[in-house]
Amino acid sequence: MVEIRTMKNYLITDEDKNGYCFRSTTNQILSQNELAKEFSNYNSTITEPDALGMLNIENTIICRYLRLGYMIELPWCWIYARANGTTDNPDGMFSPGAGDHKFNIILEMKKDALERIIDDVEYKQLGADFVGDPKVLRVLTLDDNAEESKSLDVAAGNAVRLRGHNLKMDLTDGEQGVFLVQGDLKTRLTKYNRLGTNIVDVIVPQATAPGAYAVRIVTKPGVSRYAEHTFSDTITVNDGAQG
Repeated sequence: MVEIRTMKNYLITDEDKNGYCFRSTTNQILSQNELAKEFSNYNSTITEPDALGMLNIENTIICRYLRLGYMIELPWCWIYARANGTTDNPDGMFSPGAGDHKFNIILEMKKDALERIIDDVEYKQLGADFVGDPKVLRVLTLDDNAEESKSLDVAAGNAVRLRGHNLKMDLTDGEQGVFLVQGDLKTRLTKYNRLGTNIVDVIVPQATAPGAYAVRIVTKPGVSRYAEHTFSDTITVNDGAQG
């Protein structure tokens, strides 16, 4: 489902123009494995391994022909590469990776497919939000090879991954960071393997007592304003010595 929030648009300086804008995120992901299962359910003659194999073949072929500069037609869209960039004279040469020269991949929906989707998108409108506020969309556990798992059970001393928007924090500020919350107890985590805008990998302290915890992130998107977001599901911390 598409979640829509109303946000203050700080880029608007003209008081006669609308000062708020809509921004949205999706709260569900259909993985390739789940897509293969849908194929199998839709037509009983196609097994999940068959569907996964076809998806992998499709990926290989589409990427190959995009590299060759083709426009590719699919039942619901066109896909092609488009060059972008600037130069200071009409004889300037395009060189991908130099300055602002780059290729973007364009997905252009076919009109009938677009109408079928747009006319019936499932959405819900949430409370007002501010530009730059953090939003945790998923919390995942990581194995020893940093592979993601949807399991929310984590051994103390191991890492969890937060995926979302506007997650960047200033860890020199003691008010900011990722916190484990259990009732009135709030523990600020201090060891990070990755600290990005959309992905944060943080270590659950070895001394964390077993139990269920909410995961909360606190950032400072304004000069003097802090913002926080708590993930909807709790994680369960287990004794690291048992993992």
